[in-house]
Amino acid sequence: MKYRVHVLKPGYSEFDGDSLRADGTITLLKGRHNIMVDCGSPWDEDIILTELEKHKILPNGINFMVCTHGHTDHAGNLNLFQQAVHINGDSICKEDCYTTLPFLLGKRFFLDDEHIEIIKTPGHTSNDISVIVRDVKDFGTIVIAGDLFEKEGDIENPTLWMMASENVDTQRVNRVKVLKIADYIVPGHGQMFKVTEEMRNTEESYLNWDRPDEGELT
Repeated sequence: MKYRVHVLKPGYSEFDGDSLRADGTITLLKGRHNIMVDCGSPWDEDIILTELEKHKILPNGINFMVCTHGHTDHAGNLNLFQQAVHINGDSICKEDCYTTLPFLLGKRFFLDDEHIEIIKTPGHTSNDISVIVRDVKDFGTIVIAGDLFEKEGDIENPTLWMMASENVDTQRVNRVKVLKIADYIVPGHGQMFKVTEEMRNTEESYLNWDRPDEGELT
């Protein structure tokens, strides 16, 4: 069964004087299962409940709660989804029962046949994951990438994602991987955007961006 992707709340990040104001994107996938990807900060509870009501879904109607990583602005309302299977970082859990994510054992991890796949995309943190949604009507393949991508503008201005990256080199490699997969990307702190060939080429060029050619004088 094909899925529909609904961004319940686009994330944002902006500097306010010496402080950073930020909140994560919250996304709902509707198909055979109801799947939440990231659940905002603890101050987003009312927004989540209101938006789910528009889709005629109660929190206990969410089957899977996926967190792209564990930062507060992406995992702040996990307690709302006590009937869901929770997928976060390196583990899957339901209540107090934990199992290991299949891709850590060298296997691919599908939530629903091949329509929904979860892949490991570290860099922003060591445990980041992304959700691939295939065959979305009018969109093709959408990747919900968390903070692997800050927002559309971080391709032309990589400092937007690099300043919060735990491992810049690893994150670069995974950004290129996702750009090759996706037709559209839902980033961690911005609106969903369409992937272009220019974006793919630009990001791939950064892989050797700060490495001198072999034999180059320094």
